[in-house]
Amino acid sequence: MNTVTLRTVFAAALLGAAFFMNLNTVDSAVIPASEMNVQSDDPYRTEVFSVTDHATIASSTSGGNITVSGTPGNEVKVEMFVRKRGRNLLPSDTDLSDFEITIEQEGNAITASARRKSSAGGWFSGSSSQSISFVIHTPVNSDTDLRTSGGNVAVASLNGDQKMSTSGGNLSISDISGSTEAGTSGGNIRVSNHDGGLSIQTSGGNLSIVNQTGEVSARTSGGRINLEGVAGNVSARTSGGSISAAITTVGDGSVEVNIRTSGGSVRLKQN
Repeated sequence: MNTVTLRTVFAAALLGAAFFMNLNTVDSAVIPASEMNVQSDDPYRTEVFSVTDHATIASSTSGGNITVSGTPGNEVKVEMFVRKRGRNLLPSDTDLSDFEITIEQEGNAITASARRKSSAGGWFSGSSSQSISFVIHTPVNSDTDLRTSGGNVAVASLNGDQKMSTSGGNLSISDISGSTEAGTSGGNIRVSNHDGGLSIQTSGGNLSIVNQTGEVSARTSGGRINLEGVAGNVSARTSGGSISAAITTVGDGSVEVNIRTSGGSVRLKQN
């Protein structure tokens, strides 16, 4: 017989009709991966590297977006985009002397990073209004470590361990086989078609997980949590939002679901 062990803690004053609130709208505020990519046919700079085995991608930038997608073959293609006031720039348009840029290979490890050397000139100086983003195409078997202080991060179609963080942007994770650890201080996180351990956390946004196999840890301080088609043990907590969970039993037919909310409703469905 299938069983679910459920532990919930939530504010009693918020029970009632809100208990069965439909939370499917949790996805509406999350930016899809396709919209997080830099929109341009002309990168500022492009580098191509050959790898012979499982690739490792490390990318960081101070204010732009990072997108990594798996592709057939054994090449890693790094495209760097520079944006200023809503438009993409080419080398003839701007000077990046205020940035320290690294795009290099060491064995099967690829590094793509952009760091501002100083804050001289203030926010309204010409160089400070520029942002540098990376779009990386890598073999399907790749690990990633991605960090940006103010942009969005998207990963798709990869087999390996993924780690990503942003201070103020959204995270999009799709078609991943392997463990994933992702965090944002102020954005939303959307996960779809993930197979492996998953740990996601945001301080102020919504969380959505659709079609997940493996153990899940999901935390948000002020948003909603939506879980759909999750097969595995679940730990989900929010301090100020509602939780909707559709859980699929696995293995011996039992899963442990630990759901907590301090200020919203809970809706649980077992498949």
